[in-house]
Amino acid sequence: MKKLLSIILSVAMVLAISLTAFAADTTIINPTESGDSNITMNGATIPSPTYTVTIPEKIEFGNVSKKLKSASDDVAITKTAEYTVTADYEYLFENQKNLTVSISTDNQIKNGDNAIAFNLYKDDNSSLTSGNTIFAIQPTAVEKNTVSQKMYATLDQREIKASGNYTGTVTFTVALADNK
Repeated sequence: MKKLLSIILSVAMVLAISLTAFAADTTIINPTESGDSNITMNGATIPSPTYTVTIPEKIEFGNVSKKLKSASDDVAITKTAEYTVTADYEYLFENQKNLTVSISTDNQIKNGDNAIAFNLYKDDNSSLTSGNTIFAIQPTAVEKNTVSQKMYATLDQREIKASGNYTGTVTFTVALADNK
């Protein structure tokens, strides 16, 4: 009886020790076995660059009268008011982008077959011709910023050939490109 009792207790003890523990991790015992783990991440993207470029609706000389060919430049050259081109932008730096504003024009205003040349200038009196960049914004660590450039136009009143309305076009081109 003692022998039987000791065998039963030994078997009960072995069974109690060999119970499997259930855990959340996977244990790989054999090199031929495999297990899977889930991988997760909560990511955030960089906001896309945004910009608003404001250009003048009109560049106006107003009412201009013809001047005699003998008139001096200070009398004959008329100048428009200053107009401002403005760019409000953000997230250029984070996205490594450049923002440029340039112009194209044939530098003429026309009334039928009559044409008068005009010139565009930045507020520092540097000339703007077709294809020139008004400003180029390089990425900086500043998240939100504003850049402005004043400009004006001139024409020679001695060149007026006929009365009437003269019109022309200045095209402003905005480009967003990778910073190189």
